Amino acid sequence: MQLELEIINVGKPVPAPTGKWQSLDVAYRNNGKIEGKNLKSFVNAQVFKDIQTKKEGDVILVNTEKDAKGYWQWTKITDFTAVESKAEEAKPATKGSYETKEERALRQQMIIRQSSLSSAVEFHTGKKSTIEDVLYTATMFVDWVNEKEVRSDFDDLDSAAEIIGD
Repeated sequence: MQLELEIINVGKPVPAPTGKWQSLDVAYRNNGKIEGKNLKSFVNAQVFKDIQTKKEGDVILVNTEKDAKGYWQWTKITDFTAVESKAEEAKPATKGSYETKEERALRQQMIIRQSSLSSAVEFHTGKKSTIEDVLYTATMFVDWVNEKEVRSDFDDLDSAAEIIGD
């Protein structure tokens, strides 16, 4: 796997207690997220040597592979030689994952319609009703919930019962 990383900080090499190898910490930005990696000189000596020449703001490509123990190891580092680094590119402002006011209103209307349809089906259960009767009743329920003028094609309760199917 290849990663494109922006270097934030490369620490100084610290010798191991035995003195046989060294380690250093690297802080970097990966897809906008700040992460870190501890590199050891005995895992990949060339990567350990190459990373020490990097400074804040450098953008690098890192090849990674899983080792026998299942850990991701950096196997190769190369400089990213694009005309402009991703750190300097203007990025459009990203919206959060929250719904907008319009999306919330639309979702609320869908919930009202679904609930009204369920209520209309229940209302017409056991009656000789057509699909149109059920949908008409559901529309009346939606209008009532939304505080709109409830549709009525009748002048009195007897004609309402005829439309509903009683």
